[in-house]
Amino acid sequence: MSVIKKKKKKKRLNKNNLPTANKLSAVILEFVKPLSERIDNDEMNKSMIQFGILVWNISLFPMEDREKQKDSIIKRLVKDKQIEDEFNEIYDYLIFRKDTLFKNDRRFVVDYVITEHENNFNLTIGSTKLRNE
Repeated sequence: MSVIKKKKKKKRLNKNNLPTANKLSAVILEFVKPLSERIDNDEMNKSMIQFGILVWNISLFPMEDREKQKDSIIKRLVKDKQIEDEFNEIYDYLIFRKDTLFKNDRRFVVDYVITEHENNFNLTIGSTKLRNE
């Protein structure tokens, strides 16, 4: 009697199985985690995720365009000097995290949905990969 071993199917490596193929939603939540852990208000936490997505996308711009984007956001959203200082601190921190911990991830968020699920947020993201320049 012979034993026939089933061959394990080899997984093909395609462009979606590369190391950066972690779900972008999980990456974004990890990206904002140090800030969102300090927030115990659901609406503020949702806003932090949204802001993190905005900063994530801005971080993919060339350096000179990042400042223009930042200034544009400040003009539209911030009316108080103390809030502007806090905004700059959070923005700079997130840019630093993106540039150091997630620098090779060039996915641009084109759409997202945040839903609340069992005292957590579920994030669904549609993205496109930008070319390296």
